[in-house]
Amino acid sequence: MIFCIFRERDAKPRFAELNTIEHTVGLKWKELELQEKQLLEEVKKRMQYATDQVQVEIDQMYLEHQSQVLREGRIIDQFFEQHMSRIVGCETYVYYFDGRFNCQIGIQ
Repeated sequence: MIFCIFRERDAKPRFAELNTIEHTVGLKWKELELQEKQLLEEVKKRMQYATDQVQVEIDQMYLEHQSQVLREGRIIDQFFEQHMSRIVGCETYVYYFDGRFNCQIGIQ
């Protein structure tokens, strides 16, 4: 048994001879594998580009959302300041929201 293993190792690798059916089939497989590799690389590049585009869109949407929240906050602040100035007079008041829209008011 051991003798057979060494014998197989001593034999040179077998390559198909030129212009035979084995050589032609081998070339076809090699070409197919090369095409597969190229297509996979192309798909990876396209997916990376699409991922980058989606990330840019998400970042833009997030910035627009933050801008909208800031605008709405300014409108609420302006309304509150106008309301307080009508009630109290011309003094400036500082107000603090605790996250539940409960307000603490103090004179500045």
